[in-house]
Amino acid sequence: MKISVVFENRSTSPDFVPMWGFACFIEELGIMFDTGSNYKILKHNMKMLNIYHEKISSLFLSHFHWDHTGGALDLCMDTGNLDVFLLSSFSSRFVESLKLSGCKTHTIDAPTRLCTCISTGILDGVVPEHGLIVPTPEGFVLITGCAHPGIIAMVERAMELTKERLFGILGGFHLFNATPHEILEIAYYLDEVTTGFVAPCHCTGENALSIFRQRLKGKFLEVKCGTEVLI
Repeated sequence: MKISVVFENRSTSPDFVPMWGFACFIEELGIMFDTGSNYKILKHNMKMLNIYHEKISSLFLSHFHWDHTGGALDLCMDTGNLDVFLLSSFSSRFVESLKLSGCKTHTIDAPTRLCTCISTGILDGVVPEHGLIVPTPEGFVLITGCAHPGIIAMVERAMELTKERLFGILGGFHLFNATPHEILEIAYYLDEVTTGFVAPCHCTGENALSIFRQRLKGKFLEVKCGTEVLI
């Protein structure tokens, strides 16, 4: 199983273009998770990772923020006939634009099985959001866009649905305004509920990343645009 980070604020090398936002691609399942904020950059990074449009069968959009949906319409137009999974909190105008591009949109507010993956279902917060639970040979991996409802709430929902601890967690944790004490408590919690890795990025914040590196040690996985997570 390979999960490639296609869009992120930082990059592994000058070959990849970093920009604020997040997207990753689950190759074996053909699922693009979010699209970042800029399609031109997304397309460039896809090419560098040998991700071609014909490999993409579906698009999972975590929440309705520009830095996660900015490349969606152009990706749909270039790819064609994509299944797009999103929430009812997305604007009707945006959804209609996706339909006009030739995509099939699916609103899934409740926890839903998508082939072998599972949507956590909508979690309410300042921004409604859902995560994607991906089965791997080592166990389940939870992918989050920003974890606006709270990373702990999203992990607990994922474990409630899978009935087991997670192998890994990857994505934005939205902790740049959290205090060091709050971050440390979250780090202890994530260490307890994972068996493999914790890979925070995007909106997690530099202070949180530093604390996670120190507390999680070998379980901490640094991911940037261009990172390929092999499981």
